[in-house]
Amino acid sequence: MSSSMESTPLLDRSAGAHRILRDSTAPVAGCIVSAATPELHSDSVSLDRCHSSDEICEYKGLHLAGDHEVESSLSCRGIAGIEDISSSLNDMRSHRDSERFRQAAQEADKAPFIKRRKAIILSLVATNMLVLTCISVIVPFFPQEAIRVKTGSTETSDPVTLTLIGLIFSMVSFGDFLGGAVVGRILPRAGPRVVITLGGTLVSGTALLLGFVNRIDDWVSFLVLCCMLRLVQGFGRGCITTASLSMISWIFPDNISVLIGVIRATTGLGYGLGPIVGGALYDANGYMLPFLVCAALMLASTVFALVAVPAGASAVRVSAKRDRSMLLDTVKIPLSLLWLLGIFVAGVSMGTLDPNISPFLEEEFHVSTTEVGLLFALNAFMFTIAAPIAGVIADKWIPPRIFLPTVLVLESAAFAFVGPWPLTTLRPTLWMTMLCLAVLGMCNGAMATLATPGVLNAMYAVGHTDSLMLHSRVGGVVTIFYALGIAIGPTLGSLLTAEVGFANMATVIAATMLVIGLVSIPVACRPLRKKQTR
Repeated sequence: MSSSMESTPLLDRSAGAHRILRDSTAPVAGCIVSAATPELHSDSVSLDRCHSSDEICEYKGLHLAGDHEVESSLSCRGIAGIEDISSSLNDMRSHRDSERFRQAAQEADKAPFIKRRKAIILSLVATNMLVLTCISVIVPFFPQEAIRVKTGSTETSDPVTLTLIGLIFSMVSFGDFLGGAVVGRILPRAGPRVVITLGGTLVSGTALLLGFVNRIDDWVSFLVLCCMLRLVQGFGRGCITTASLSMISWIFPDNISVLIGVIRATTGLGYGLGPIVGGALYDANGYMLPFLVCAALMLASTVFALVAVPAGASAVRVSAKRDRSMLLDTVKIPLSLLWLLGIFVAGVSMGTLDPNISPFLEEEFHVSTTEVGLLFALNAFMFTIAAPIAGVIADKWIPPRIFLPTVLVLESAAFAFVGPWPLTTLRPTLWMTMLCLAVLGMCNGAMATLATPGVLNAMYAVGHTDSLMLHSRVGGVVTIFYALGIAIGPTLGSLLTAEVGFANMATVIAATMLVIGLVSIPVACRPLRKKQTR
């Protein structure tokens, strides 16, 4: 080696740095560096001899990108550029270390939940079922009780009264909307156990208080108190629903659709049991008994969840900018937006049935209160059956996105004939109404099950990282759109039914579903990219 190169710059590896240390006798014109970077085991640094300050020196080697080795090529101009290469290597190491820390933190977050996953599933099943039982228990008898408070009798044709009763029903979903919006943000910090306990306590307490509102004789006071209690009850449901969806999709990534289908099936079961239990207990012992029974059962399930779900919050934090980007992407990505619109109209279809199906069945077919509960429960039981079946099919055979247009078009047809559609010559029959209610239940069960994995797949396709934060945001947004649809449904359905009749109202909802279903066909048929992280 020539004398001009006898004093070779050294590589300083202290504190993970790669800086060139030059002594007073080192040549300014060029250098030779050949070293392996121990911190990045796959990296190797090999800079060719630079004979002048203007000559390009090349770095060629491998660096880690996640779990993969990627060939890299960096260049510098003379000695001054070597520090640029060192800075680039530090950036690679920093990114690699932050990713490893994030993954380790996520595994640490999951560990206590995975150990108790069976108890968690059982607690979520019981809690979600009883929440919907508490909410739907009023369906067979509450409209008549509200009319009695307003007019002194159980018969009225006043459209305003019917619309206000629909508002009472819809307040649950407005509360659900608020719960999804709030819990989606606080869940990673507060932890799932705090959120589920809060939700269960609110649902149980409001169910108990609703058992006493029939003692109020003033219509305005009755209306305001019922709306407030149902709003708080809905907020409790939003807490439980968002926490359940987030935990299931986070803890069981390989069985998201199946387990969400199970949870949705239990909600459908509770939704179907509510009218049956409510009608039977109301006929047996009056207004208060259904609420007392539901409140006691809900409180017991909340205590069980408090014991079964581990305490703890996520150790992973993201910047406010990335958090906003995550939320915006749920409505900016076309496939994700279509899933959200689909779950929204599914919620609308369910919401319109709550206050309107009971008067329709009584007027057309002259059925009793208990029979109304049984017919209404048909929709909920088909929801219960379809939800886990759709989850199994989506996890094993057919991608969730294929279900989107199929379900919407089929649900549109069922809703058009539940009335039936006035432009046809068909007359309402009990068997046709039962068939349409069954199909609507199946379609709503599939949509409620697959919306969360559908939106998650759309988010993964654009590079979002799998984390509790992502699952809580997606779970919150899905809850918001579903709840918003169910919230608008009773009021919109009652208003349209009072103005144009039940059959025309159903036709309007069916047309909206059909439009969204047809628009989603080209987007849903486009294959997604593989799951990525960023």
